[in-house]
Amino acid sequence: MKHTTLMVLAVVILLTGIGTGYVVCENKHARRAERQAQADTVEAERVSEIQVETIVEYKDLVRTVYVQGETITNEVIKYVPNDDCVVDFDTWRLLNMAAQDMSLPEPAGGSDAAPRAPGEDAVVECRTLRDLVVTVVENYRRSHTNAARLKALQSFIARVGKTPAER
Repeated sequence: MKHTTLMVLAVVILLTGIGTGYVVCENKHARRAERQAQADTVEAERVSEIQVETIVEYKDLVRTVYVQGETITNEVIKYVPNDDCVVDFDTWRLLNMAAQDMSLPEPAGGSDAAPRAPGEDAVVECRTLRDLVVTVVENYRRSHTNAARLKALQSFIARVGKTPAER
């Protein structure tokens, strides 16, 4: 009977040890999961703050670019004469195509048209120097807006990649 009692006692101790070990492991896993969830929440809040800061900086920069572009456009209208210089249609098209997608346009008369001499029916659609300068200013404004967008994206990526201590 002593052997049976000792065997039962050994089995009870073994099962108790296994059960206790399981509970300890489960608690450890739960604490680790809780710490990870807290760290994820903190990181999400940090990234959210960076997003808000980046958006505000981007909007301020774009607003500045827009205001400066409007100011320059108003100065163009004030200082560049409107009727003194007429830009021929092919030049106008070439500049517009360069601003849009950098492809070369075909001549106005088609690819087999003879080149026209200046002043010889060259002005198909009259565009003035003022129109040309305003278009160039608008194209530069778009370029600066895109540069601001890129700068904001680069700033966001750089700031998200840093730890709070590095910022």
